[in-house]
Amino acid sequence: MKETVLNQWLLAAVLGIGGTTFAACAEDQFFYSTNPPNPAPTIIEGPSEEPGAAFDERDIRILMDVTASTQSVTIRPSRPNQRIGRISVKVFNSGTTLTNAGIVAVDSTEFAVGKSVQNIYNISMESGSKPLIVQLVDVGQLGTLTRPVNIQCNGLSVIRIRESSQATGYTGDVFGTINVDAVPGRNGDAEELIDVRGNFLGTLSIDGVLAGGLNVGGNFGSSATLASLSAKRVRSIIADSIFANISTTSTDATDWIARVSTRSGGDFVGSLTTTLIRPWLAAGENDAFIDIARDLDANITVRDDVVRESGTLANPSRTIRVGRDFKAGRTISIGGTLQGPNSSGQWLGGISIGGTEGLKGQVIINADNTTGQWQGGISIPVIDPLGSTVTETLGAASAYAIPNAKLGNGSVGLVPYQLHGPSSSPPNGQLGDPTSVNDLTNTDIMAGQSIALEFYGPVQLPTSGAPVKVVVTGLCSGDNPDVTQSFSYIVSGRRLLITKNPNALFPYNYVPSGNFRVTNLPTGGLLCQSLGVPVAAFSYEFRLHTDCNNDGSPLRPNGQPEGVCGSTGFCDSIDFNRNSVYPEEQDVTDFLNVLAGGPCPYGGTCDIDFNNNGAFPEDKDYQDFLDVIAGDCMTCYPD
Repeated sequence: MKETVLNQWLLAAVLGIGGTTFAACAEDQFFYSTNPPNPAPTIIEGPSEEPGAAFDERDIRILMDVTASTQSVTIRPSRPNQRIGRISVKVFNSGTTLTNAGIVAVDSTEFAVGKSVQNIYNISMESGSKPLIVQLVDVGQLGTLTRPVNIQCNGLSVIRIRESSQATGYTGDVFGTINVDAVPGRNGDAEELIDVRGNFLGTLSIDGVLAGGLNVGGNFGSSATLASLSAKRVRSIIADSIFANISTTSTDATDWIARVSTRSGGDFVGSLTTTLIRPWLAAGENDAFIDIARDLDANITVRDDVVRESGTLANPSRTIRVGRDFKAGRTISIGGTLQGPNSSGQWLGGISIGGTEGLKGQVIINADNTTGQWQGGISIPVIDPLGSTVTETLGAASAYAIPNAKLGNGSVGLVPYQLHGPSSSPPNGQLGDPTSVNDLTNTDIMAGQSIALEFYGPVQLPTSGAPVKVVVTGLCSGDNPDVTQSFSYIVSGRRLLITKNPNALFPYNYVPSGNFRVTNLPTGGLLCQSLGVPVAAFSYEFRLHTDCNNDGSPLRPNGQPEGVCGSTGFCDSIDFNRNSVYPEEQDVTDFLNVLAGGPCPYGGTCDIDFNNNGAFPEDKDYQDFLDVIAGDCMTCYPD
């Protein structure tokens, strides 16, 4: 087929060549029309005699009539380093045949002979329901940091960015915005692969489906400025590293992302939000994945499920894969189910973390608090006591016993979050003698130290009132007095911190030694953060040991617990009447009454040898009782 070549710089001239009309309307732009249609491909190129860069940042306006046939226009440079200010293309069709297309190509493939387009700053494409393709081949770059490109497509417009190794000497970068808009009755789908040779630093907005995917030879975005991508559905995104906020804009089952990956050594920084992670299927791609070669420093929000189909049946893999570290402060939130193997044991699903730092971020499953399940395993490398790296797989469960500190200080939580007893401080259920994991004393609490209840996910306080109930347990009377108001409550991430209430009134201003139980409230209590959902029912028990000599240890010099009284000189409890209220004047009255021969206030026989020196009744017991009730523990401590 014969080509028609047009010289763009014929100012104030109108030429009719083979049915083709081209006019240079002004010095800053020119106009080309295929009306009537031109059956032959047309080439627009700058003349070799034109000084400097032949296109000289001028605008190119093209009007294409595709009523009778497909029309093709090629913009070809005749000099190196040419720049185009704006390419504006409009297609119309007065007939009923909608298969004819308008094709505009900016062809810069003749680098070897010194012909190239260095930059294009603006592209506008308008086609309505008529197909229009603008193809950029080996253009040096689109836009600059200070002059970003703006590419606007609508209707059946398709932008193809094709780069090859032939374009040496140019970065192939895209700086700026690509918008693909819908028109009435039709989505603004991007059917073709958007293939960028260099870095893509800007915004990709698709008012439809990114059916061809995005392939960036360099980075998508930069560490200094995050890029963005939005579409109703995304087939694939691949880049060296991704620094971007990515989202799919529908909120139903037609909204999903199939594949996101970075190349060797590549990170993902930013965010990803979608309804599903699932295979593309229509293209014969039967698996889905998020595969980050190095660090995941992004929040991932999946409103529904993360499917199990990743890899192949013969060689399945985890659906979300992180080559090195899942960073602290980041969250993978799954509204529905993290799928695992199916009923036949096929596929694998789940999440894998590859770095030696383990799990530092937060994984949330069933974030919608509906019927979501934790089915897929979560594989995490940890350092064993011998210093070797082993992989722990957190199986399909609502809870796990491994302390989060061993996993990397991150966590996996199924909503509603349960209490993570082994990660709490002290660990849940430590009611015996002092140990290395629980040597907390009541004097520690009085001095401002805290009890920390850790959950599998972040928590928040209710809008008013205490978030939990605290009672004393293990009393001889069998009662469990409520001492909730003795404490203050704050949250820090996954932890509820319980400290002495500095504003508590007598007798709640004193926290004694003994056993305590913390439980959830049936209503109005502790919540899963940002979800408005109460945490799961729990019971947490701990012991505050005695530190009579205030030396910071609950042990005597001989290594025995200070709370064990006997002939060694340790005093009895100042709660003489065992009503769990102390210190109080009634204890003094009852002690004096029994010392004088009166009845024991709680039945049975009272122990009036308060200082446990083996001599009773005696005035020294009463003197020591008054000293201790006034706060002098040293009275009872042996020399």
